[in-house]
Amino acid sequence: MADDKIITLRFKQENVLDMELYRELECEKNGLGLSMPTYVKGVLQEHFKNKASGKPEEDIIWMLKDELDQYLHQVPGVVREELMSLSSVLLATLVRMNGVNTDGILINSDLTAKEATEEDSKDNLPEYSDELPEGFDDVLGKLM
Repeated sequence: MADDKIITLRFKQENVLDMELYRELECEKNGLGLSMPTYVKGVLQEHFKNKASGKPEEDIIWMLKDELDQYLHQVPGVVREELMSLSSVLLATLVRMNGVNTDGILINSDLTAKEATEEDSKDNLPEYSDELPEGFDDVLGKLM
């Protein structure tokens, strides 16, 4: 035991990349049912075997994959921030277009937004008629 060589890896909790690497190591070793030292030794052996056999492109592929994974983890946060900033811009635009302030009160009017909506909905309804709309007979005929 006195002649054993020991390497210690330290993963800092505050370092996001360290913690992502640690979680990947844990997941892989658990999936294979290995201890952490056995799994890490296997990874290192594979790395040096590929390097000795002249397969540095595999190392580059893994480095690119890791870098891509880092960026992909950042995408949801960036999208969320952009949507939040755009939603406030959209709200401000809609307010200006409709002439309504953020409290729902019409600008330059004595009507509240609720009263204006009720009044608008009366204007949008079709008038009463005993006749079916043109072409509706064909639809009814197909249904019966």
